[in-house]
Amino acid sequence: MTQTTKRRTASEWAKVVERWRASGGGLEEFASSEGVRPATLAWWSSELRRRSTEPKAAGPTARGTRSRAPVFTELRVVASQTEATPGSIEIHGRSGLVVRVHTAVDPELLVSVLRAVSQC
Repeated sequence: MTQTTKRRTASEWAKVVERWRASGGGLEEFASSEGVRPATLAWWSSELRRRSTEPKAAGPTARGTRSRAPVFTELRVVASQTEATPGSIEIHGRSGLVVRVHTAVDPELLVSVLRAVSQC
């Protein structure tokens, strides 16, 4: 016979995480007492902390929770003083920061770099 696990909502997990933090107990011990996997409890603790630091969206999503509001940044195409080479990119941020890529680059890596730069 397989064991079924109760699916909890984010607000239910918030209460579990709050009880864990208030208990002062260790992750493994508390998770065992609640009948949840320690990794799941740790993930929800981290996820709820991340959600609490995100800006709130303007309205509810289809599931009734708020999602992160999209952030738009103005990008201007500036004429190059030299002829561009295939695959070269130059991005000028509002803060004056310039990101130049002169070679083929992994798109995921570029996105990670731009996210990091946007927080500077």
